[in-house]
Amino acid sequence: MNVENNQRYQETEKRIFQAYWKSASSKEIPKITVSDICREAEIHRTTFYGHFLDINDLGEKVVKNQYMVFWQGFFNKDGQWDFRDGMQKQMEFYARNKKIIKIHFSGRDGRIIV
Repeated sequence: MNVENNQRYQETEKRIFQAYWKSASSKEIPKITVSDICREAEIHRTTFYGHFLDINDLGEKVVKNQYMVFWQGFFNKDGQWDFRDGMQKQMEFYARNKKIIKIHFSGRDGRIIV
C-alpha cells in the first residue's frame, strides 16, 4: 500500500500542517517543538515522526507546500494558465493568512524564504 496516497495519512499530515500554522501564529517559529505540534494536532510523537524527520523537516515542507498552493492558484480547472484569476486567488489567500505571512517575512523564524 502506498502510504503517502492513503487518505488517513493525508488527513493526518494536513492536521500537522494546521497545527504548525496555529503554533506559528502564537510563538516564534524557532521555538515551536514537536510536542507543540503533537499536542495541537492531537497525535502521538511516533505519528509525527512517521511523516517528518524533525521539526525543521516539517518547516521546510510547510514552505514548499505554500509555494505549490501559490503556483497552482494560477491554473484554472482546465489546466490553463490564468494570471488574472491567479492574482485574485493570491490576494484572497494573503488577506486570509496575513498574520502568518507577516511572521514568515519578518525574519522571526531565522530563515530567508525566497
